[in-house]
Amino acid sequence: MKNNEDKENFIALRAQGISFDKISTEIGVSKPTLLKWDQEFAKEIANLRYLEADSLLTQYKLAKQHESIPVIQARLPTCNYRKYFRWVRISNKSQISKELFR
Repeated sequence: MKNNEDKENFIALRAQGISFDKISTEIGVSKPTLLKWDQEFAKEIANLRYLEADSLLTQYKLAKQHESIPVIQARLPTCNYRKYFRWVRISNKSQISKELFR
């Protein structure tokens, strides 16, 4: 049985859009186990993706005021923040995260 730290690392890495293969190599857990965890922790992953996107949007707004947008844009490689702007009004956070990380 895998420990909670492995599961927490998995959730954080999946929320960043990291592939199952890369996660498997990094934390030493088999891909079938990761696929199972993806279903088991789907809500947690979606919520974390939403929170990260929301945080990046806040940073983007602040950076825009200070003209440091390139710094924030460099931190958005896996998040399509333009989709976030369109979906921000949706109350279903899991739907937002699915659209953001396509």
